[in-house]
Amino acid sequence: MSVELACFPRLIPQVCLSFCIGVATPSYAQQSSEFPIRAVHWVVPWGPGSTTDLLARLLAADLPQALRTPVIVENKSGADGNIGASYVASSKPDGYTLMLGTASTNAVNVVLNQNLKYDPQRDFRAVAMIGDIPNVLVVSQKTGAKSLKEFIEGSRGRTRSFASTGVGGTVHLSGELFKSVTKLDLVHVPYRDGSTLLSDLLTGRVDMMFCNIPLCFKHIEAGSLIPLGVTSARRVPVLPNVPTIAEQGFPGFDVVGWYGVFAPKGVPDSVAEVLSRGFDQTLRSPKVRSALADIGVTPRHQTAREIDNFVATERVRWARLIAEEGIK
Repeated sequence: MSVELACFPRLIPQVCLSFCIGVATPSYAQQSSEFPIRAVHWVVPWGPGSTTDLLARLLAADLPQALRTPVIVENKSGADGNIGASYVASSKPDGYTLMLGTASTNAVNVVLNQNLKYDPQRDFRAVAMIGDIPNVLVVSQKTGAKSLKEFIEGSRGRTRSFASTGVGGTVHLSGELFKSVTKLDLVHVPYRDGSTLLSDLLTGRVDMMFCNIPLCFKHIEAGSLIPLGVTSARRVPVLPNVPTIAEQGFPGFDVVGWYGVFAPKGVPDSVAEVLSRGFDQTLRSPKVRSALADIGVTPRHQTAREIDNFVATERVRWARLIAEEGIK
């Protein structure tokens, strides 16, 4: 079982349903000659057990009711999301291949990688925005810190390590921004495997991490990881007693992991509208909203143009930090 699913056991029935929906749902080709007439494939550019995978499978359990067709989640991981993103970018623009995109795939990788095989602005069309998940700064018990102030004071004059799930995501960039504003000596340690990352974090092999809430929630509740601050501008309902980093002396510190749905550029307007309505209907479902809230997701409803503008802003923002800090 993946780390996130173990943290949120009541989501397992919904997630499991998304694995078998393609088998359990009858063909809709006989019911309509218009889009969609076959299964939609939703590509997750990260592996099973990732936050993106959890989100996709949670929504894929209910999307078939709105789209009236099966939705099959496919993991195409590697190269910090670039493999899956490249696959979708080069797919036929017919609406049957979608991507769950993030800051990495749609705003940051194009800045970090000059040889990227796709251009997010040129090659994708925004379909829907799912929402935001803040990160939470956690440290192992071995640091001895119980507050952000204690951790910062105890880190002066020494080198600390911070873990991430890969180069370029908000988990990584939260750490780089924290390094910039605190002037601490922090060394980035990227991991490919979430299980190894958590093991090293829990045992103190790495000192800290700006963790996706679903990944670390169980360990925070158990007391094995100490939460020092959330990266969003406001406190998070699932961690109401954890202050924001901004309110602890770093005003303006605001980083959230965001998740959107993108199709290959060239998808017809009529198809994009069907997809957008389907995602919007699913995201407005009380059951889905409750499940998202349980893992710290704040839904965000935006038009395609609003999504494009937001992604462009994110690209400029992170390009500036990447240049200033010499991130590679």
